[in-house]
Amino acid sequence: MPPSRRTLRRRTKPSQGLQDERLGEQTNKLEEQWIVRFRELLDYRSEHGSCDVPRRQGQLGRWVRRQRNAYVAGSLTQDRIDRLDGIGFKWSLRELAPTVPWETRFDELVQYKEKHGDCNVPRNQGQLGAWVHNQRSAYSANSLAQDRIDRLEGIGFKWKLKDSYVPWETPL
Repeated sequence: MPPSRRTLRRRTKPSQGLQDERLGEQTNKLEEQWIVRFRELLDYRSEHGSCDVPRRQGQLGRWVRRQRNAYVAGSLTQDRIDRLDGIGFKWSLRELAPTVPWETRFDELVQYKEKHGDCNVPRNQGQLGAWVHNQRSAYSANSLAQDRIDRLEGIGFKWKLKDSYVPWETPL
């Protein structure tokens, strides 16, 4: 007796059990790859003292970036989060600078002026440079309190670093 269509169809499609088995194999393979990278990260930490792998560090650098992205997206399993936390993994490389009172930064600026003769702290010179830039920006936006303006001007603070353009005049 010839097999029915139903039987033929079942024979040509993989069974659900086979699909589950293949999915399990893929999952195991991905888990094994994750474990390999995790071990590489442990080796990196032993050698460098941290888990801050640069992106340009090949596959490990890309893997670290993917872990951070997955964490932010909420798609990293709790087990992996716990394992990475357990080795001192930083989820963000940007550490927020602690909030320092305005008065403290002002005092630092006074010390800078005593040492350098002016208040023109380069913007890229750490937190004081960023603070000075922020004071100029707040002044330009009319959002800096008058008492602060007065105090800054009292130590010779210049709001604009470049002199205004004055066209050349020739004497007659």
